[in-house]
Amino acid sequence: MTDMIISNIGYLGAGLGVSFIIIGAALGIGLIGKAAMTAISKQPDVSGDIRTTMIIISALIEGITLFALIVCMLLATNSNPNADKLKLFSAGLGSGLVVFGSSLGIGLIGKSALDGIARQPEARSTTRTSMIIVSALIEGVALFAVIICMLLSM
Repeated sequence: MTDMIISNIGYLGAGLGVSFIIIGAALGIGLIGKAAMTAISKQPDVSGDIRTTMIIISALIEGITLFALIVCMLLATNSNPNADKLKLFSAGLGSGLVVFGSSLGIGLIGKSALDGIARQPEARSTTRTSMIIVSALIEGVALFAVIICMLLSM
């Protein structure tokens, strides 16, 4: 029984990782969507800029989400019989938690940017540029952490 649990614990790690990844992405994009709807209702004249900002920040979340999902899939389908299953579990769970946190962080940044555009539409270009830079830095760190998780599982 114990051998069966250990031999399948890598799947559990990948499954938990995927769960955290999807929940984080959904929460982050949900924050952005809610803020966009509120911003459009306050400033319908700049709805195109608000929508563009929403799409850009959501795409940043989607990018790291898709990469981490692929990593979890690779961990789950690792056919090496000598692979350390606890390492696979840790890598899957670690990847999920990293993307969960970064998705929420990027979502909060996007929400704040959209709130700012609703308050000061004339500052939308500067706000969007700052949003992209900060979000890209978070995404870069998250991407690096997911790669480290994957490398540590080997």
